[in-house]
Formats: sequence, C-alpha cells, structure tokens
Amino acid sequence: MRKLLFIIASLLLLVGCNGKYTEVAKTDLRQAFILNSSPTFQGYYYEGSDTTHHYFRSQWKYGRDKYFKVAIKDLTLSKTQDLNKNEIRVYVISLGETAQVLFEIDGHKVYKKD
Repeated sequence: MRKLLFIIASLLLLVGCNGKYTEVAKTDLRQAFILNSSPTFQGYYYEGSDTTHHYFRSQWKYGRDKYFKVAIKDLTLSKTQDLNKNEIRVYVISLGETAQVLFEIDGHKVYKKD
C-alpha cells in the first residue's frame, strides 16, 4: 500500500511540474524570445528537453517567472540536455567569440555561452 501511495504521489508531482509550462506554437516562437530591455527582466533559460518538448523559462526580478515549452518538431537545438539538469542561460544577442548558437528562429539566432 505504501509503495502504491508513493507511485501515485510521484506521478502527481511529475504532472504538476509539466502543468506550469505553456506551449508555444511554431508560429509564435519569434515573440517568445524577444530582446527585452525591461529592468526587471533577468533573462531566458533553457531548462532541458524530454522526448516531446524543449522547456524554457523567462525570469523576472519581481513578477512571476514565465515557463513555456516548444515541441521538438518545431525547434531544432544544436545541443540538448535532459530536463531538470542545470539550466542554461540563453541570449538573443551574441556575446562574442565564446557564444554558440543554440537555435535559430526565422533567421534570428539564440545563443548560449560556454
């Protein structure tokens, strides 16, 4: 009985975690990653991928962070990582020689720093 309760609790936790992500359609990708000059915006983060989606977060200093996911078929990343590993900060502008392109949306590049 204890084992069954543990399994149910684990499944609820997993479902609850993925429920906070809003799916972004391929046609809306460009608006999801915009150059934001708001002083309370702290950046975009790639949180990882599973078998169906790539997961991202936009972080805000005072407001709630926004979580979104993109179907793997709609966005090709140069390198993926498992979900819930260390998040990677991504940038909508190049940071010089150490920046690598993580993905491209309609000719606009999104970078990660090594």
